[in-house]
Amino acid sequence: MAHLRSANMKGKFDYIFLGVLGLLLANAVIQSYLYQYLLSINNYLAVIAWVIALTLRLGTSRYRRQAIGWLLILGTLNVLSFTLGRITISIGNISDTGVEAISLNPIILAISIAYYLTNKTAVNRILTNVFQGTKDEQEKERDKQVHFYLNKFSECDSQELDTLLKNFDDYPPEAQTALKQIQTGRLYKD
Repeated sequence: MAHLRSANMKGKFDYIFLGVLGLLLANAVIQSYLYQYLLSINNYLAVIAWVIALTLRLGTSRYRRQAIGWLLILGTLNVLSFTLGRITISIGNISDTGVEAISLNPIILAISIAYYLTNKTAVNRILTNVFQGTKDEQEKERDKQVHFYLNKFSECDSQELDTLLKNFDDYPPEAQTALKQIQTGRLYKD
């Protein structure tokens, strides 16, 4: 029961962060209209991306949490601009084409840090899945590696296997698993 409340609370935090980004966008659009400021292409991209992220979050897409992360990452780099004007730490200047240069937006960076702190477990799980694969993918890769070592070590004669077993700790875990399987099979053969 407490776990369900925690999950519900995390989902509500997503809406809070989407709301904050939406308010920043609304402020930029209203100021643009009232004071005749030109919005950059980055502002228009932010509006489109925000609507997509909100739609995904309201729906049942499996990417609903990743969309918020991408909003924050691209907003931090100022690829998506949620604010009007330049509240950035610039890395370069593109020219007066209506496109803002990639730079660090400290406001969105602070929001991103707050999002990470409130959703640490989910963010870490998503990052792990992106960079290392899901548990199933990791297990398949491990099995593939063990199978590779089984094939490689099965070609060794008894003396070579003894040498391999003496250096057991020097091998990666997948090779150790293969050696254990070969050793167990060899004990039954002897």
